[in-house]
Amino acid sequence: YLIQRQAARARLTEPRRVVPAMAIFLAVGVALFWTVVQDRGSPTRSASVASVDSASFDTRSSHREVTLADGSTVWLDWNTSMRVDISDTERRVVLAGGRVSFAVIPDPNRPFTVDASGLSTRVTGTEFTVDARRDRAPSVAVLEGSVRVASLVGTIELRAKERATLQGDTLNRQRDRGDTRGDLAWRDGRIILRDLALASAFRKLEPYSSFRIDVSGIEAMDARISGTYFTERADDALQGLIQTHRLQVQQDRRRLVLTPPKLE
Repeated sequence: YLIQRQAARARLTEPRRVVPAMAIFLAVGVALFWTVVQDRGSPTRSASVASVDSASFDTRSSHREVTLADGSTVWLDWNTSMRVDISDTERRVVLAGGRVSFAVIPDPNRPFTVDASGLSTRVTGTEFTVDARRDRAPSVAVLEGSVRVASLVGTIELRAKERATLQGDTLNRQRDRGDTRGDLAWRDGRIILRDLALASAFRKLEPYSSFRIDVSGIEAMDARISGTYFTERADDALQGLIQTHRLQVQQDRRRLVLTPPKLE
């Protein structure tokens, strides 16, 4: 009954996934915003793949943890495409798109290099993240140790809690002042929101949802959002925020346009 009531309010359809349990509601013409109904426990963490020395990876709607042949650990975010090649003289990763976090085992004789969106990051051993997701400037953030980030416009040496971002023809360095460990919650399938504006919260959830979301109409809303959500249930989180803040929704297939609630 609760699902029927929520679906009737939302009147959104999920374009990507339908589970058999939803057939009952579809048969009576109920439009559902999300269709994956799971237990409310923590989602199962993706299994590691051991001893990878040359391989390609392409994640879609899940994250993945991989152990390389040299003992380094790699975490791939959703919608990430990556190639790994390890030889006796070098360790090289080519990131075609998405976000990857690395915990690299030190090996001075085999430097570890990551090429992504015009940035080349070179290390011998450290923990860092390379972000080459769509619609944002490519960046490298260091959690522990140090890295050298090079591009056509310059080179920067980064240390722990520093970030390099390639914006046009400029390679900028910033200091990460937030909770760096908390920012890596996506590696465990979680999204942590800390006092974010409503529009920003939707942007954080969007990469893990079934929809592209236009939040330009709610930028001025002063609601603040905090909480922990699961990447595998991002559509549930979107639905909850829409209902809680009584947002108006226009849907065009995979695109949602959000506007403030109607005045009563």
